[in-house]
Amino acid sequence: MSATTSHVVAITAVHNRLACTQRCLASLREGTSTAHLSIIVVDDGSTDGTGEWLSSQLPDIITLTGDGSLWFGGATQWAIAYTISHFSTADYVLILNNDTFVRPGAIDEMIAASNHRFSVAAALWLEDLKVVGTGGFLWHWARGLSDASAGAQWRVAHASGRRGFMSVSAVATTCALHPIRRLKDAALVDITKHPQNRYDALLSANIREAGGRFLASYQILADHLYGPPQSRPTLRNLGFRGFWDATFRDARSVYHLPFSLDATWHVAPTPWHALPVIGRQLMLFLRAVVGTSVRAVVNWKRRPS
Repeated sequence: MSATTSHVVAITAVHNRLACTQRCLASLREGTSTAHLSIIVVDDGSTDGTGEWLSSQLPDIITLTGDGSLWFGGATQWAIAYTISHFSTADYVLILNNDTFVRPGAIDEMIAASNHRFSVAAALWLEDLKVVGTGGFLWHWARGLSDASAGAQWRVAHASGRRGFMSVSAVATTCALHPIRRLKDAALVDITKHPQNRYDALLSANIREAGGRFLASYQILADHLYGPPQSRPTLRNLGFRGFWDATFRDARSVYHLPFSLDATWHVAPTPWHALPVIGRQLMLFLRAVVGTSVRAVVNWKRRPS
């Protein structure tokens, strides 16, 4: 490895979905023609032969094996810690989902944009939804972090075919390249609160606190399987137990209210920015409860006498 060659450690957390993992890892080999690439896969309790395939077909990559309790946050944080302690020559860490597939040369473009200073997210073709999105987020006064592809600046630049990158507030772990020095300086994410959803937002917040800044590409650099959208839980649809679990008990739920509020407070640029978003989150929670109660009263009054 020459003195000018960047060393990228790509990390991905997997749980089953072997076909996705195979395609993801194959795409990484095509993602760079200039960087030295190391790969870490955290196999968190897969039962579909993922571990056996990795050991037999790709013995040159590093496999860290979990028991199924790590989830995305725990697995990713383990891989980051492993990289910091075992790869003294690493320049960058590329974090990506195993259902993300980088396009040829994409890693090289992200390295050039980062220049050891910025965390860089890819724009993505969402294969199953047939739309374009990004791994970059801008802060919206009411909604909090929102996909940069919804903003006019990104849409105009992308539609014009412009190549390059724009400044964003945070990056997702769908496909993001981080200078390793930023990860070394950043505080750890509390994975007891954020083991699955919101981990990437908290990681970005910690990197920002350590002096990091973020970019997202205008051009598509990776393909991604978004998966089925999750509908907001309501008392009416789930019943009391299901609603309680999704909103207060299951830390892995994207709609876990206390941990969502905690994430908003830490991710917001300032506490003043957090307050309108927290207010909206509480309003949506009350609507999920009160709306059910109102419907129950209306239906009761409509009962035939």
